Order: sequence, then C-alpha cells, then structure tokens
Amino acid sequence: MSKEPTEQSLLVEYQAAQASAEHHDSLVWSVTNILWAASLVVFSFVLTKLGQPNLKGLLSVLSLIGVLLISYAWFCALQFSFIRNQKYKRCKVIEQKLGLKQHTELDHPVYFQRVLYAVLFMVMVVGWIFLIVFIWIS
Repeated sequence: MSKEPTEQSLLVEYQAAQASAEHHDSLVWSVTNILWAASLVVFSFVLTKLGQPNLKGLLSVLSLIGVLLISYAWFCALQFSFIRNQKYKRCKVIEQKLGLKQHTELDHPVYFQRVLYAVLFMVMVVGWIFLIVFIWIS
C-alpha cells in the first residue's frame, strides 16, 4: 500500500530535483570548457610543430587525443543533460501536484542550444581531421 507524499515532502523533493538539475547543467558547461580548452591547447601545439617530418607520428597521436577530448566532452554533455532533463521533468510533475508553475509555463526553444553545441562539436572534429590529413600530406 503506497502512501501519498505530503506537500512538505514534495517541496523538499522539488528543491532537491531543482538543485540537482542546476548542478548537472553546470557540469555540462564546466566539462565542456575544460575539455575544449585542453583540445585547443593540443591543437595549438600541433600547429606549431607542422612541417617537421620526424614528428608526424607524435602529431597524429596528439591529434587523436584532441578528437577524443572533444568527443568525451560531447558524451559528458549528453549524459549530464539527460540527468538534468529528468530532474526538471520531476519538478514539473511536482508542480502539477502542488499547483506551481516555475517550469511548466516556461516557454523557450528546446533544441536551439543543443543544435549549436552539435555544430560546434562537428566543426572542431572536422578541424582535427583536416589537421591530421595536413600532417600526412605535408
């Protein structure tokens, strides 16, 4: 026999879900910033060493590391966003039960930011691929 949660327990759960959603959203951007910056540092290093035939292998490995850093950022962003969305979904369910409207009446384009993030991700990966090709044709 399931007991209905009290209004107080729903408010506590709501606060916890809201805090967790904000935390995971913050993680998306923190991880992205760190990994993209690391990738750009490696990219800059590789650029400074272009034209040195004895370093082709090393530069290729570093380029692969750059692609992996960018890809891991994408993976983390998807995972953290999934958790964030589940937490906000729970907030909306609680809002319906309590007659609140913080998230249920929010009107914004849902996928715009995600599309831009994906475009930036692809541009960075393509940049790395061009760099790898340039390493081997130069």
